Amino acid sequence: SRGLGDVYKRQSLHWSISSNTTLSDVMTHTGDGNYSGQIDTTTFNLDAGSYTLTITASKWNYETQTTSITLTVYSATTVLDTPTSLSGVRGENITVWAVYNRTYPSDASIEDATLTWVIQGTPLHGAMSHTTEGNYTTQINTTSLDAGSYTLTITASRQNHQTQTASVTLTVSGTPTILDTPTAFAGVWSGNVTVWAVFNRTFPGVEPLTDATLTWVIQGTGLSGGLTHIGGGNYTAQITTTS
Repeated sequence: SRGLGDVYKRQSLHWSISSNTTLSDVMTHTGDGNYSGQIDTTTFNLDAGSYTLTITASKWNYETQTTSITLTVYSATTVLDTPTSLSGVRGENITVWAVYNRTYPSDASIEDATLTWVIQGTPLHGAMSHTTEGNYTTQINTTSLDAGSYTLTITASRQNHQTQTASVTLTVSGTPTILDTPTAFAGVWSGNVTVWAVFNRTFPGVEPLTDATLTWVIQGTGLSGGLTHIGGGNYTAQITTTS
């Protein structure tokens, strides 16, 4: 007589996965009724997700047995490296970079991913371009941003890979300026003293500021007022000394 163990030692086992097309292969007997098979998720082009794995055991003149198992294929693990903070002057282009790598089954750069960026609280957003070996970069023009601190969010994704998101503190400083005035003004009592100033920006080049607000105050007197724009970056005011 033959025991059940002898039957299973000589049986044929194969596995199959039902997806867009049916994938299948034969399992190998390893001893004592044990069978094993390797499913290469890359070779069989299995996307990340859940599948039904069916194992069928059969032998001539013996009852065929079938069982179904849930097979879960996880996305490849990844890491996204970015700077923690970036800064620049309002009006200039700030260079942003990120490195997107796979960490399993071995470290490898991801060269055909999609990396996007968005500045929270603003309409500014865009895509990053791959340069080499998992490195991505872009330039953000800050002309439309007010001086201040922002959160820049970078998202990296690729099919069958973990999506990663990173937050970068983006600090935009005010456009540099220069205010030119004489070191002293003088006038005769009961007359008018002409006060003038030249207000220019110095980045990215020297240009007059024609819509600025310039004010004057004489300390300890309570006297104050505004200067009027007269052309270019020039502003002036008349101060009556009898006030």
